[in-house]
Amino acid sequence: MAFYLNCVTSVSNSNRFLGPKITRKYFNASRPDFDWLNQFQINSSRQINYVGTVSSFVSVEQLDYFQQWIDIFTQTCSKIIKNFPAES
Repeated sequence: MAFYLNCVTSVSNSNRFLGPKITRKYFNASRPDFDWLNQFQINSSRQINYVGTVSSFVSVEQLDYFQQWIDIFTQTCSKIIKNFPAES
C-alpha cells in the first residue's frame, strides 16, 4: 500500500506545483481518521513507509479508507491546482 501512496505523491503534479513540504502537509491532512492508516508515515522527502505489522491481506474496510485518503488528497490539491486529477 505504501508503494501506491508513494506513486500518488511522486507522480502527481502536487509535488511539482506545491513542493514536497506542502505535498506532505496536504497528504497528512487528508488522511481519514482510521487507525490502520496511522501506520503509514510520511518523511520529509515525501517517502511513505508502513510501520505496522504486515499481514497477508488487506480488508475491504481498509481499502475503502485507503481510497478515501487518495480521494481527499486529490480533492484538496484540486482546489489549488486546476485540473489536478487530469494533470497528474
